[in-house]
Amino acid sequence: MTVRSTLRRALVAAGALTVALGLAAPTAVADPTAFEEPTSTNSSATPTPVPLPDPDAKVNLHIVKHESPATSLPADGMAQDGIANPVIEGVEFTIRRHPTIELDTRTGWDDAQRQSVADFPWSEGLHPDARITDANGQVSFLDLPMGLWMVQETKTPPGVVPAAPFLVTLPMTDPITREDWMYDVFVYPKNAMVTVGKTVSDGHTVNDQIEWTIRADIPQLPDEKIDLFRIVDAIDPRLMVRAQEYQGQAVRVMLEQGDSASTIAPELFDLDHTDKAPGDRGGTLAIEFNAAGREFLDAAPAGSRVVVHIKTVVVEMGNGEFRNFASFYPDTKSQFNSSPAESNTAESRYGGIRFLKADNLDRDKVLEGAVFQVYTSREAALAGGEDYLRIGINDTWRSDENGLVTISGLRLSNWANGQQVAPGDEGWTSYWLVEVGAPEGYELLAEPIEFPVLTPGEPTIVAFTVENIPHNAGFRLPMTGGAGTTALTVGGLALAGAALAVKVAHSRRQAA
Repeated sequence: MTVRSTLRRALVAAGALTVALGLAAPTAVADPTAFEEPTSTNSSATPTPVPLPDPDAKVNLHIVKHESPATSLPADGMAQDGIANPVIEGVEFTIRRHPTIELDTRTGWDDAQRQSVADFPWSEGLHPDARITDANGQVSFLDLPMGLWMVQETKTPPGVVPAAPFLVTLPMTDPITREDWMYDVFVYPKNAMVTVGKTVSDGHTVNDQIEWTIRADIPQLPDEKIDLFRIVDAIDPRLMVRAQEYQGQAVRVMLEQGDSASTIAPELFDLDHTDKAPGDRGGTLAIEFNAAGREFLDAAPAGSRVVVHIKTVVVEMGNGEFRNFASFYPDTKSQFNSSPAESNTAESRYGGIRFLKADNLDRDKVLEGAVFQVYTSREAALAGGEDYLRIGINDTWRSDENGLVTISGLRLSNWANGQQVAPGDEGWTSYWLVEVGAPEGYELLAEPIEFPVLTPGEPTIVAFTVENIPHNAGFRLPMTGGAGTTALTVGGLALAGAALAVKVAHSRRQAA
């Protein structure tokens, strides 16, 4: 007992000495790489286990589709409120789960972290499913197994540029509590919306150029690059593309931002005019930006548009209506799925008049040989001059043996630059007929005649009758020569003879 007591006292003394030496030693600089978190010495506390995902739980993935939602919103898997951007209906999403990565192990999460969209084995993915967003822009995939999922937009409505594919882990840690798992996950993929529009600027006759203008939005893709930008326009076969315009180019391509525009260098895009008839008539005109051109578009300021100007002339009237729309492929998927954005239909309309030239008192008496010119205002018609219209090779029109005058190729009075107009509206055009050559035996018209053109196509209906008044309003002028002249001559000679006889008699009397 004495030995044991002595040994116990020695151990206690040694321990006290060790503590004392530790307290007396100078403070050392700790190696940060060797730093370890201290463990709790509170033996009375019950440790809280880290919550683990339930491997048997089912997860719901909710996708909400808006037009380019604000980038300041958190992307943490929770439902978001207050997004004012319009929703997008009709977007098809397809999902597939990674075939080998499981998220109920630490190794699975490590593997998921190293995965990328490019490396995802899409063709081997499990549980494939495809669904389409509803009228609220939402689509839900319910009762999904845990795992790493890839989401792709496989179909989009025209004018909607698909968002990039993305990966999502199901479930996710609750970002608020950080102590639970979320089995309802919400995602808000971004979409760039693009539009394409078409307008037309026409002249007064088919002899004038018809200029078609296409405007296409440049997609705003902050995290992506433009992989295709293609505009296609089908030219009416009755139209000829004015290839000599724009310094040898059939079209002019410009970058437009607000009210300013600048020409895009031809080397940034490829221009193809295919399936055209001789003389550059009809066919398909395609403008596609090459790699350098797409980089140029990626660097364009937000809100910029590509503008394409195409000039054409009419070479055949037909029904007088020229309708056209453009197709726009803003990315490769739109071309692969044959779902381009389509513009509105732009239209130009042309017609003419056909009228009768006749005697003012006898309409059955038609008049051949009257010659007319056409002006676009009363002022120009009264002034005469060189401002008359020219259609094809014609600048005058003559009444034929039936007294008919046909003028074809005038733009409709009630249709201008692709839209209906009424008298008094900007764009309404009245035409003015001036007679520049009268039929034989008739007077020229004293003032121009106003007329509208309201029916497209070749004129086949007599619209009105232009009447002429006979020369000198029908009054006969005194005639020279003939019997009247003879009587005057004889009378004059008789008077002269009488005067001579009187003069001779008077001379005789003076001599006597």
